[in-house]
Amino acid sequence: MSANLGLEQLPIFRGLGAEALQVLRGVATQRTCRAGDVLFTEGDRAREIFVLLAGNVSIFKRLPDGREECLATLVPGALVGELAVIDGQPRSASARVAGGPATLLALTREDFDRLFRANKPFAFLLLDRIVIELSGRLRRATSRFAEANAENSPQARAAKAREAAMSLLGVDMTQFDLGEIDIDAIEFELAPPEQRFKRPKTPL
Repeated sequence: MSANLGLEQLPIFRGLGAEALQVLRGVATQRTCRAGDVLFTEGDRAREIFVLLAGNVSIFKRLPDGREECLATLVPGALVGELAVIDGQPRSASARVAGGPATLLALTREDFDRLFRANKPFAFLLLDRIVIELSGRLRRATSRFAEANAENSPQARAAKAREAAMSLLGVDMTQFDLGEIDIDAIEFELAPPEQRFKRPKTPL
């Protein structure tokens, strides 16, 4: 993998030391994908986490009637499929390269677990960054949902619901249109604690 990606400029890696970034470069792979390439499909086993370096990736779900609903379009610097590192559960949505070619950094769950078992600082730093980001999203979304429930007009409730959804997805709500959102139909799904925090104990 090229060592000149400017990884330290990406928000998720900003502030990491040279040693941690070198570990990342040693285990991650850089991929160039074409428009329309599918990174993963809803229901797939979560095997990789991606960092979007260039291009755009759309996150979408397939509706019962066969139509696709785009949830968001991610831009460079975004994490894609980060829950693979947390719980390893099946993908809750699909991801596809949108609008043109894209360049991504891919780290497999197996590689991450090897670093974790070997007590490599990078694994703990990355996990810490991901957990902090997800916690921040949840806090912001919870606040927006509370504000939405306090609104009297359907338009105001919908606007707050969009803000909450954008907070959960970690994208800028001013750039994307989620369409009509029914906040009463939104569900959260978390794996049991023993699955979220279980790690193999076998040493390298």
